[in-house]
Amino acid sequence: MTVRYVLPLALLLAACSAEDGARDRQLDELTLGRINDVLNITQCTFNGTGTAPETFDAARSVEGWLADDRTLQACNLGTTPNQIPVQEGNRPAAPGDVSYKSASATMIQICGNFRQPSAARGDCKGICGGVRQPYAQFEQARPAAGPFCYELELLKGQRTDVGMPAAPVQ
Repeated sequence: MTVRYVLPLALLLAACSAEDGARDRQLDELTLGRINDVLNITQCTFNGTGTAPETFDAARSVEGWLADDRTLQACNLGTTPNQIPVQEGNRPAAPGDVSYKSASATMIQICGNFRQPSAARGDCKGICGGVRQPYAQFEQARPAAGPFCYELELLKGQRTDVGMPAAPVQ
């Protein structure tokens, strides 16, 4: 009689674990989306000033551009600090958190605290889903859960679509 209950319990635990894994993947994709927002705001500032912003809060108040026509716009891109909360430094505190650190006039570090490791995003060689990706660092694997940082040299005039999932996250 005991054996009858062990197998269904094991299946239930496996199903819950798979469901948690899918949820964690979706939440990590949202973290990558926030990293994309941070990079776009930082890139806008860099395009406008030629220098990486010292802090992420400073980036929000600058005018720059992302579009090819170089039309000046507010680099906050219509967002507020509450919509894209960003910590300073390189150790985002909790899963889902994102942090920003300027390393030099052209180098930045954007970190996310991820719920699980990830495999490399495929052999894109800078082009995934038909979109040219100037920051190939976002295609690399994350070997462990927890904080993971992307070291980026900002490229004048770029627009980014980093870390976006190949298919929409439901």
